Amino acid sequence: ASTSVLMAINFNDTTQPAKFEICTLEQTFKVSITAPVGELLQPHTMGLQDFTQQQGKLKGMTENTGKVTLPKEKSDAKSVVTNVLTVANMLQVPSSESDTVYRFAAKTMSEGVLVLVSVSVNEESANIVVNCEKMVIGTMLLKDLKSLLAKS
Repeated sequence: ASTSVLMAINFNDTTQPAKFEICTLEQTFKVSITAPVGELLQPHTMGLQDFTQQQGKLKGMTENTGKVTLPKEKSDAKSVVTNVLTVANMLQVPSSESDTVYRFAAKTMSEGVLVLVSVSVNEESANIVVNCEKMVIGTMLLKDLKSLLAKS
């Protein structure tokens, strides 16, 4: 016999794993579930002007930057956007088609803290900027973005 159960976990905007035990009559199983940082986000709609204004407020310690070399086959707009959306549950901010800076916005699930990402593409490299008041989320999101964008 088997039983199916649906369980939701509120990670409370933290990257710490949720640890618990599943107990049966005969055994106990220790479980540890870690949510990828990009899954702690929900897409947020905003315009370019609002994005720029909010990004200006989130400078200094709330800003993480990095540079990555893009493989030739991944330097086009579609690849960059697809890779960012693969890493994080975000929404692309509308901008002009000639713009080589791709902007994305989200809020954290629990507390609704704004998370902004911009990826500026120059031929075969990209500068990534992540702005977020929650420093751990910003740092880990930058690491995940750099890792996926650099993969060929």
